[in-house]
Amino acid sequence: MPAALGPKVQNAGSVFLNEFTPQAAGDYISGPNHVLPTAAMARVRGGLSVLDYVRIIACQEVSHEGMRQIGSPAIALAEAEGLRGHAESLRVRCSMKLEAAPQ
Repeated sequence: MPAALGPKVQNAGSVFLNEFTPQAAGDYISGPNHVLPTAAMARVRGGLSVLDYVRIIACQEVSHEGMRQIGSPAIALAEAEGLRGHAESLRVRCSMKLEAAPQ
C-alpha cells in the first residue's frame, strides 16, 4: 500500500505502508506484534500492545461548587436510566452544606 493511502484507512489492526514493510516485519520487529483483531473487530480495536497490560485507574474529585453545577443534569441522567440510587447519591451531595476547611 502506498504511504499516501495510510491516512484514508478506516479500520485495520495494522497497516503496512510500502514495499519494504512485509507483514512479517510487523509480526516480529516493527509493529505491536502479530496479535491483530479478526472478524471485523478492527472497527473498534487495534492490535495487542503493552497498554493491554497496564491498569489505568481514573480518579475523580468534584468540588462543592462543581457538584452544584453538575448535580441537576447528573440526577436527570440517573433518573432517565432508572438508577434511583445514583440519583439519590447525587441529591444528597447537592444538599450538603460547605463545611469549614479542616485546619
